[in-house]
Amino acid sequence: MLTLLLQATSSEQIPFSDSAGTAASYLNMSDLPHLMLNLVIAALLGALIAFHPLRLRRDANIDWEMKKCQILICILGVILVEIVAGELALAFALVGVGSFIRFRTAVQNPLEGAIIFVQVMIGMACGGNEYWMAVVFTGFVFALLLVLNVRAEQYTELWEVKTQGGTADHCRAMFEQLATAEHYRIERLNLKLMSQVFVCRFRPPSTVDVPAIDQEFLGLLESKPDAIQWNCLRGG
Repeated sequence: MLTLLLQATSSEQIPFSDSAGTAASYLNMSDLPHLMLNLVIAALLGALIAFHPLRLRRDANIDWEMKKCQILICILGVILVEIVAGELALAFALVGVGSFIRFRTAVQNPLEGAIIFVQVMIGMACGGNEYWMAVVFTGFVFALLLVLNVRAEQYTELWEVKTQGGTADHCRAMFEQLATAEHYRIERLNLKLMSQVFVCRFRPPSTVDVPAIDQEFLGLLESKPDAIQWNCLRGG
């Protein structure tokens, strides 16, 4: 089975080279307006789905990094189609690269995972002598990331709160209420109901006053936890 697969893929022509080994491009500079239009439409449609109004019910619960990742994945689809162009050999190569990134790389942020895939596509374009295509993709993604992060400048610190004991689900509900009032941006929630542990990573608009916020949080809780820990994971 593996032998047949290798024979099938080896018989396919790599899209960037012809039989003489010279560069053979599917695209040229005259296709640039059409390519840019594809990228812009993909970004707009991706944003339309990612920021669907029915999904934006509570600002504190929006996973902004995941929203950015969803938009970037739409862009990645355009890049994939332009580079792979139906070639079986490149498609199998991308599956292997994707599996390596998924299972061998400790990527905690979904946006970083999407960026890694985009960088793989840009590298493949460079490897196929499609330098202008790589420059276009790089420039567009660079500008898109600037737009997606234009509102994130004040949310530079990353904090984690962890409660042990008490009622974890109640702690989660009360912290979401606190986050809404304080305009915290929640990035990740984790509940361990068996051990009654609640963990949340969030970004405050300014530096957290731990004693004050700890007292405010405790005031909202009906069932007091055994311990509350506040940790700054990343400073501004």
